[in-house]
Amino acid sequence: MKKISIGLVIVMAVSMIFSGCKKEEVYRVVKINHFEGEVTVLRDEKMNAFEGLQLISEDTVETGESSTVELLADSDKHILAEENTKFVLKATGTEKSGNITINLLYGTSLIEIENKLSEESYFEVTTPNATLSVRGTTFEVNYDEETETTSVEVIEGVVAVETEDKSEELTAGKTAVVTADEIVVEDKSEDEEKSEEEPKGPRTEREDNEDGTYYIREYDADNILIKSSHYKSDDTLDYYYIYKYDSDGNKIKTSSYNADGTLDWYCIYEYDSDGNKIKTNYYNADGTFKYYWTDEYDSDGNEIKESRYKNDGTLDFYRTYEYDSDGNKIKESYYKDDGTLNYYYTLEYDSDGNKIKTSFYYADGTLDFYRTYEYDSNGKMIKVSRYNEYGTLESSQTF
Repeated sequence: MKKISIGLVIVMAVSMIFSGCKKEEVYRVVKINHFEGEVTVLRDEKMNAFEGLQLISEDTVETGESSTVELLADSDKHILAEENTKFVLKATGTEKSGNITINLLYGTSLIEIENKLSEESYFEVTTPNATLSVRGTTFEVNYDEETETTSVEVIEGVVAVETEDKSEELTAGKTAVVTADEIVVEDKSEDEEKSEEEPKGPRTEREDNEDGTYYIREYDADNILIKSSHYKSDDTLDYYYIYKYDSDGNKIKTSSYNADGTLDWYCIYEYDSDGNKIKTNYYNADGTFKYYWTDEYDSDGNEIKESRYKNDGTLDFYRTYEYDSDGNKIKESYYKDDGTLNYYYTLEYDSDGNKIKTSFYYADGTLDFYRTYEYDSNGKMIKVSRYNEYGTLESSQTF
C-alpha cells in the first residue's frame, strides 16, 4: 500500500458500530476498538481513551507522538488514525440511513468503506480546505497544517474532492494535492510524460487506473468537461457523471447515473451576481434533499461562513472565517448545530504577508498548542516549530 509523502504517518481507522434501544430506532455509536500510546477524547472535558469507549457525535479524538487509535463503523467502515492526528466525529442516523463526517483538523487517516452506501447515507471527510465524498472505497487523506494542504490518495474506488470553486473525481491510483488555489491531480500509474500543452477542442480522453478500471472523459468545443464515465476492468460501464454549466462557465449541476442509465443522485450549484458559489444542494434520485451547503462572503469576496444543513433543512454544523485589512485569514471557528463553539484557531502574519504563527484553542479560550513559522530573506519557509500550551517546544522541522 502506498503512502502519501507529506511528512506524516498513515492514520488508520475509526470504527462505528450501531446499537439500538428500540427495535424500530437504531442509534449510532462509535467504539474504540484498540489504541496504543496517548489517545484522548474531548467531550465536555478531556478524557483518556480506553478500549470499548463509546464515542458520541461531536467528540474530538487526538493521538499523540507514537500513538494510534483504531475504530470500526457499521462492521464495514474503517478509519485508522496514527500519531499526531486530530479529528472531530459527526455521526447521525442509522446504518441504512445515516451520515458520517470526519472533520480532520490535522494528521492522516486511512478510510475503508467495504460496501456501497445507500442513497439515504453519506460519508465525508472534511479538512480546512476540502471536502471528500465517498460511497464505497479505500483512500488515504492527510491535512498538513504547516503548509495548509490536503493530500489524497485513492487505493480503491472513487473519491470526489471539492473545494469552494473546484471539484475533481479521483479513481484508484490517483493522488491530489489541494491548496488554497487549486487541486493538482497526479496519476501514479502513468509512466509516460504528458505534453505540457493542454489539449483543446471537443475530444474524448481515457484515464487508466492501477486496478484495471478507467475513466472516459468527454469535452466540448470550449474545452469544458461535460461527461465522465467510469468503467470496470472488464470494460463494462460502472457509472457516469453529467455536468452542466451556465453561460458564464459556472458549473450549475452534477448528475450521477448508474450503468443502466438510472439517476443515482445529483447536486445543483447556485451563484451570486459576482460569480461566488453560494449554495450546493444534494438530492437523491427521486428529488428529495440529501443535504446542502451554503456559502457567505464579505464585500471583498472573502468567504466568511460555510454552513452544512441536513436533509430536513436543520443546521448540521458551520464554520466562520475572519480576515484582516489585507485579506489574510486571521481566524477560523467551528460551531455545532446549536451555535455552540466547538474550537477555533488564529493566524498571525509578518509585514510581508507570511504566516508566522497559528494558535489552536478550545471553545473556552484555553490554548491547546501553537506553531511558529520562520522564513529566509527570499520569503521561503525554513522552519516550523510546535509548542504546547505552556510554551514548551515539542517539535520542529527545518526545510
